[in-house]
Amino acid sequence: MDVHRPGGGAELASLIQGLRAREKGPDRFFTAIRRILNLKAGVNILIERTLYGASDPPIIVANSQKVKKDILRFYRWMDPSKIRVIYNGVDVDRFHPRNKGRLGQGVRRAFGLVEDTVVILFMAHNFRLKGLHCLIRALGGIGKDTGNWVLLAAGRGRKGPFERLAKRCGIGGKTYFLNGVGNPEAILGASDILVHPTFYDPFSNVCLEAMASGVPVITTSHNGAVEIIQDGVSGYIIPDPRSVDLLGQRILALIMNSQERERMGDEARGIAEKFSWDRHLCEMEALYKEILEGHKR
Repeated sequence: MDVHRPGGGAELASLIQGLRAREKGPDRFFTAIRRILNLKAGVNILIERTLYGASDPPIIVANSQKVKKDILRFYRWMDPSKIRVIYNGVDVDRFHPRNKGRLGQGVRRAFGLVEDTVVILFMAHNFRLKGLHCLIRALGGIGKDTGNWVLLAAGRGRKGPFERLAKRCGIGGKTYFLNGVGNPEAILGASDILVHPTFYDPFSNVCLEAMASGVPVITTSHNGAVEIIQDGVSGYIIPDPRSVDLLGQRILALIMNSQERERMGDEARGIAEKFSWDRHLCEMEALYKEILEGHKR
């Protein structure tokens, strides 16, 4: 191949961070054993090493500087000039602040939420890797009686352990689990804050979709999307998902200040408009033309 785009980032980085998402002790140990023996993971790493170890490797399209750094960390022989960073794109018409109107209000009515309820959204499929347990603990720390808020946890993850954790943390009655979401623009339209305390994300699409929807984002430095987020301006960046006290403080600051949520949401929308699908496709097309010209020579 001439171009390889590792949309899931570096396999080894994902594997290591996936283990960090587990608590220290038997759970992490046995998970590590399962991952080492997992055929799919082994094949993926073998393919990655074969591609990056070739004498003339393809052009690698990383969707963040984070992915580029991860590849160079694990494959030090790689020529950095072979790795191009092209950020993900978002449909800025589909994901738009106007969805806070009819679409968002319809979702709120379905959950019986009053107008001043602050909706905190978590939307991902791998609940543990994306830090849902850290978010639940952070919300448990700020207390169920601090402001009028609810948590919507959307995605196809195993919800049982997280439902039990929410009950233990005293926020079971304020936590709603949704299954796979076919209309993310409507869920984002109903939301006031997106919290994505991930242990590993090359570049989270849901963060970019939230920003385009005018929703401020709280995420971690393990997410390549932080490269387009200004901490304290268009969202908040925390160093690690296990920093639950800091995560709780950042969430509480936005729960209690609607003007700050609106200001950050406006800033986030302005940034997202610079990352449209048109921009992404133009950059990819330019790369393909460059490679074709090289073949002609």
